[in-house]
Amino acid sequence: MKNSYNQRLFDNPLRKKIHLSRFYWLRKVCKKFSPNYINVLELGCHDARSLIFLPHPPLKYLGLDADWEGGLKRAKKIYDDIEQYDFIKIKKLKDLNKVKESFDIVICLETLEHLPHDELNEYLLKLSFLMKNYLFISVPNEIGIIFLLKFFFKKCFKMQPDNYSFMEIINQFIGRVKKVNRNNHKGFSWLELIKILKKYFHIISLEGIPFTYLPKSLNFGIGIVLKKKT
Repeated sequence: MKNSYNQRLFDNPLRKKIHLSRFYWLRKVCKKFSPNYINVLELGCHDARSLIFLPHPPLKYLGLDADWEGGLKRAKKIYDDIEQYDFIKIKKLKDLNKVKESFDIVICLETLEHLPHDELNEYLLKLSFLMKNYLFISVPNEIGIIFLLKFFFKKCFKMQPDNYSFMEIINQFIGRVKKVNRNNHKGFSWLELIKILKKYFHIISLEGIPFTYLPKSLNFGIGIVLKKKT
């Protein structure tokens, strides 16, 4: 039987430590940049685990997700008794039009790498309209030595890594991702994402997760704090 999303990420102690680190990063940047938030929007919320890690519960929360592996259903069940917490299934770009109000902060953890690359600019533009203050993003590091470590670790432990040709492995490693067939994490580069983000936002903070004291290139993830351009 195939393990669930949460089992794959959090049952193994090492993977759990790595994947929980983005939530601790979220708590830290919320405290630093927007401690007085009231309402929160999260794109790619899954089961709304981020609510556990926020410095204080928002008065209003809207979670958007494609309901991959039933995550959104679980979130609705967990927070069913809180009237001001709502969850909407978002499978296409046009579905974002269902959201009519703006929010103090917008959260997007490990989600942008899964969006269709040709729609990414439009998703980001819509998010810029929905945020009042800050956008907090985390994405995986899928280039350089960290890419190789993750790829061969998954190979060794039969964790079904993406299929790469030999040249795609080389191109992914050196960050030449335009020569790699795009598929979720495959062909994704946080450096290329930064170039796109700069079109719509001011980058306030950029750091590695979980090892902030190391260069970003030696981290498993990247945390980005943004304010929209006015």
